[in-house]
Amino acid sequence: MNWKTKTATTLTALGVASGALLATAAPASATITLGGCTSGYLCVYSGTNFGGTKVIASSTNSCFVPHNLGMSGITSYVSNLPVNAYVYRYNDIDKDYDQMRTFNSGGYSSSIGIAALGTGVAVSSTTAIADQVCEGSAVPTKSYSYSI
Repeated sequence: MNWKTKTATTLTALGVASGALLATAAPASATITLGGCTSGYLCVYSGTNFGGTKVIASSTNSCFVPHNLGMSGITSYVSNLPVNAYVYRYNDIDKDYDQMRTFNSGGYSSSIGIAALGTGVAVSSTTAIADQVCEGSAVPTKSYSYSI
């Protein structure tokens, strides 16, 4: 084997070995999750700094009602979904839902700053229509009322 062949063989072996190391190395941040919210999920919390009641959603095209899941409101969130999520509040004048907040894909907030977000709006002295959180292109299609 001549010098050029030995050098090429050695460099190829080194390239393959280092390529294998690069291909199998896991990113250091793969196990670190903000607020305990793993990849592929939207997590909403009733308290600031990702505390209080936590609701986890993984759909990319549906809505849920935080009030029906025991939440007293959404105060912080982490979105690890591949799509945005939106909080909608019922507008009793228009009889339709208004978008109140966007939870950007990959975004988070430890204190949203919107009072009573995720609760609902009173439509009488005894009844409220619940807020909804919708992921992706989903929108509220049905209203959910509860006693106040």
